[in-house]
Amino acid sequence: MALLIDSEMPTDTGVTVNNQSSVTFSFTNTAGTFIQMCAVGGLVTNTDTITSMTYNGVEADRKDAYRDSGKGENYGTIGTLANPATGANNVVVTFNTTMNRFSFGCLSFTGQHASAPVGDIQTNSGFAGGSHTVTVSSASGNIVSGLYGNGCGVASVNGAISWRTPDDCSGSLYTGACDTYSGAASVVAGFTDVGADFWWVMGMDIVAAAGGNVQQPIASLWPILVAG
Repeated sequence: MALLIDSEMPTDTGVTVNNQSSVTFSFTNTAGTFIQMCAVGGLVTNTDTITSMTYNGVEADRKDAYRDSGKGENYGTIGTLANPATGANNVVVTFNTTMNRFSFGCLSFTGQHASAPVGDIQTNSGFAGGSHTVTVSSASGNIVSGLYGNGCGVASVNGAISWRTPDDCSGSLYTGACDTYSGAASVVAGFTDVGADFWWVMGMDIVAAAGGNVQQPIASLWPILVAG
């Protein structure tokens, strides 16, 4: 069975919020057997975090990463859930405090590997303008999903756009976007920003049922990078 995208949010209907401790939004999963919930934004300190991410009340398996640039906090997570409920159901994301600016979105798949649907994960982040990428190990038949965030905006993505939120360079919003790529031995996932600001990139390999890469050890999914 081929790995395919089942359901996506309309391109410009990702969810963006500011100064809240939780957010609830609806996502319609038509027939997907593997769902991906995404959140990217800015937090107040590097001790702030997402404490829960659920779809139809079922907790997701979250992959997180921080970046401390000395000026603020970039934070992103992709939550995954096998055999999710179908139809329109709520995604609920809860923080341990009031977050700063965040964007959220979802997509679902069919045909994923039954026991190890997540392969290689790579993250990168910083404060600059231009193009920002990660290189993800994948395989033919897999799908690589990219999650991006920028404090000003996402001008373009390198892959097929899945969802995004509006650009805003005023400091009141944090633009998020997600795209997908056909699997290959090496996939460069990334985006070009609207202007210099905090940025964040995560690339995740979704493994097809026929095989592919094996999930990384959990320790490698939590890089904490501190710039001088």
